[in-house]
Amino acid sequence: MYDKKFNTLLDYVFAEEGGFSNHKNDRGGRTNFGIAQISLDEYTRKRKLPHKDVKDITKEEAAKIYYEDYYLKSGANKQEDIRDAYILFDTAVNFHPITSKNMFKQANGNSTICSILGLNNILKKSKMIQDKKTLNKVG
Repeated sequence: MYDKKFNTLLDYVFAEEGGFSNHKNDRGGRTNFGIAQISLDEYTRKRKLPHKDVKDITKEEAAKIYYEDYYLKSGANKQEDIRDAYILFDTAVNFHPITSKNMFKQANGNSTICSILGLNNILKKSKMIQDKKTLNKVG
């Protein structure tokens, strides 16, 4: 159902985000697979789906939300370089798809500017993606 690039990037996002959490210092509040309850509520409301507790979502449901509301909306799907796609996608997950697009546009692919904009960790992770095994999997 999803393209190879999304599936590869999703593996990295799931590894980073983990399962259910409800940490008091996490401003996202209750999350599962990195999807916050408020994001799930917005997703289900817009699609006229019944309310669901984020603790009960499946990995497949989280993947669908990531694909529709983060990967596509950030423009990560339009990037030829998987590292650029990862920067857009992961920034969308952590900030918002519009913020992701704006930050990436401001950075213009320049790692120094990305660093100034607070994308250091994302840049480091995007460099992990360039290993030959991952690129062969995508390409």
